[in-house]
Amino acid sequence: MWEILFRGKRKDNGEWFYGYYRISVLYKESIIDSAHSSMSEKVIPETVGQYTGLEANGVKIFEGDIVRWISSDMDTMIDKVQWLGSGLCLRNSKNTVAEYLGYDEKLEIIGNIHDNPELLET
Repeated sequence: MWEILFRGKRKDNGEWFYGYYRISVLYKESIIDSAHSSMSEKVIPETVGQYTGLEANGVKIFEGDIVRWISSDMDTMIDKVQWLGSGLCLRNSKNTVAEYLGYDEKLEIIGNIHDNPELLET
């Protein structure tokens, strides 16, 4: 079982904020409550992504990250991270989906779809 954690870009300054996600029914706002303090921040709903439970070089991988990895065919792939069904999948610019099984493939986070969408244009 992995940590339930989300991230989203703050509405006030666009910086990433990490914690527990909720939607305020009263104010109709997406909010992330910090996992480490009593802080809460309003976030842009389209930027919210959940932690996948996996890490690349000690960095947590979130839905919406863009990763580089080597396939079993020894091809270098650049894909975005997303959920499909109940697991982590990688989707490339040609809209192909690969289920990430986590065997010998090494993932490297090279950006995310909100800050670096151009990385998927290749």
